Order: sequence, then structure tokens, then C-alpha cells
Amino acid sequence: MTDDAPAPPEGDDLRARASLDTTDATILAAIVAGQTRSEAAAAASVHVATVYRRLQEPTFQRALAEARNEILDASIDRSRRAVSRALDTLIEIMEDRGQAGGTRVAAARAALSALVSPGAEPRFQDDDLETPEIMRAKIDLELAELEVRLRELPAPGGAPA
Repeated sequence: MTDDAPAPPEGDDLRARASLDTTDATILAAIVAGQTRSEAAAAASVHVATVYRRLQEPTFQRALAEARNEILDASIDRSRRAVSRALDTLIEIMEDRGQAGGTRVAAARAALSALVSPGAEPRFQDDDLETPEIMRAKIDLELAELEVRLRELPAPGGAPA
């Protein structure tokens, strides 16, 4: 597991949060970590039937849902940070005048596709996409594409510009 990956809650954290005893916290931690019911039973030194009974108890179910939500929230936060870093990298390439026009256009397209993917449901409402920053990005993309096309046109003497 990498340093950035969300770790399953530890047994002590689970016990404190849900008032679980040590056995239930061990079962819960094992299940949240992705172990099978049999593996969770072995980790807690109980019969697998005990694990199934616990899974039917409302208090245990709430604790399990809470622990899973905690991991999900951490994963979402991690994904947001990664997307932000990726967009920063793309913007850096897009704005680097030392890069080839095609590279800059590709970076701009990739940055915009992070907001809306063709054929996919938009992640934002249309009104949200028309912020000044997005409008500038769209205009910059169109200009970059025009610059690339312009450089590809033959010069008046017949040679490409």
C-alpha cells in the first residue's frame, strides 16, 4: 500500500467509534480491508457463523458503513489531488512556448477533456463550464490550433512556413 493510499481504520479506532469490543473491531477491520468472511473469522479467532451474525446486527452494520465511507472519502480526496497535479502538469506544458505547437494543443485538449469527455455525461452543468477561465482555455485552444494550421500552410513561395 502506498503512502497516499487510504488505510483501513485500525481496530482501536473502530472500537472507539462504534463501541465495539475487540473481537468485533477485528472482524470489522478485516472485512473493511477486503478479507473474506472466513479470513475475518480466523483473524478474530471466532467461527465464521459469528461473522455472519455480526453482519446482521444494526450497530455493526453502521460501524461497517462508517468505516467504508471513511475509506471512500479518503480515496476521493486522493483522486482529486492527483487530478489537480495532472492538470497543473498539462497547463505547464500548454503554456510553455518552448514546446511544439502540437504538444501544446494536445496538452490543452487533455486539460479540457478532464472537464468534459466526448460521449460521457458532463461532470458539471453547462453554466459551470462557461466560467471566464474555461472560456479563456477554449479560446487559447482554438488559437493554438489555428497557429499549428497556419505554420503548416505553404509560404507564398510554395514552401511550408
